[in-house]
Amino acid sequence: MSMPAPCDPQGLIDALRPGDDVIVPLANGEPVCLIDAMEDHVEALHDVRVHQMHALQDRRYFDGRWSEHLRHVSYFLSHATRQHFLEVNHTMPRTFGRNLVHVSQVRGWVEVDRPLVEVEARPITDLDRRIAGYVADRVKDGDAIQAGIGSIPDAILSMLSDRRHLGLHTELISDGVLDLVESGTMTGARKAINPNKMVGTFALGTRRLYDFLHENAAVELWPVDYVNDPRVIAGEPAFVSINATTEVDLLGQCASETVGGRYWSGSGGQADFARGAMWAEYGRGSVVLQSRTRHGESKIVAQLAAGSVVTTLKNTVDHVVTEYGIAELRGRTIRERAQALIRIAHPEHRDGLGKQARSLGYF
Repeated sequence: MSMPAPCDPQGLIDALRPGDDVIVPLANGEPVCLIDAMEDHVEALHDVRVHQMHALQDRRYFDGRWSEHLRHVSYFLSHATRQHFLEVNHTMPRTFGRNLVHVSQVRGWVEVDRPLVEVEARPITDLDRRIAGYVADRVKDGDAIQAGIGSIPDAILSMLSDRRHLGLHTELISDGVLDLVESGTMTGARKAINPNKMVGTFALGTRRLYDFLHENAAVELWPVDYVNDPRVIAGEPAFVSINATTEVDLLGQCASETVGGRYWSGSGGQADFARGAMWAEYGRGSVVLQSRTRHGESKIVAQLAAGSVVTTLKNTVDHVVTEYGIAELRGRTIRERAQALIRIAHPEHRDGLGKQARSLGYF
């Protein structure tokens, strides 16, 4: 196969289309001549984004002067990018934690008044409530909770109003915790670390949540390398991790970021929190899912679909919960794991899963 002939920077500029993403190496790997040409011909570009870590060259477009034409997406700040631009949105809640920047640390900022994206909670179904009931029954007074995204975690939170002094240490803060806080159920008073504080990394929900967060000293947003650190999480002796998954095999491996072997989302903090719960003195972790897809296919499978990604390892998974009950996996043999998972699969799939388990040598 013949190699393409090299072209001059202008030829590369001509190849860029509106909305293109240009991925360039970090530090000294930066293609200086190419980016020089992009700046020199910036009017010919439209909505082109340059993705880069640790830029060494101070670029004119870093300050946003050509934002309609050329923008910088930074993955790691450097001396060249650190001085540039903040956007101040008056509708953004002001939060506390390790996320404050003093005005003396910035050269300037742009003020906008743009509504925040709101995400409504998904409707909670009867199956969600059945699953949630099994998990909620195991949450005790004083537990520190991490709840992932989805209707089942939201359903679980809605069932905890009769507990006392629950705490929150979670990656995502969503609307699901608001009723617990406002009713006095979630106080954080018994937390071992950051007592009396709700700790998270980011927040996403409705205007009600954003208004609650604004200048609320009871909420602190910390960097993800702290919040998701299993060693920090394990510092809460009574830690409860709750996460949803899309597929579980008979060994207990959870594929939570792929659907049918195709990428759908990402790892998130599920594995971190499951590991932290495993290390916590009285920790408990639950991976939750409905037993079948909307097409009637089993979500508990003998083996994960080809191309599926294992998000949470079998030796980290504690409990798997469907509408048919709880499979307790921690410390179990392969035979015991397969049996427990088949018991919580949909009845129409249990015989088939049993046959597959025997053919795989699990029984």
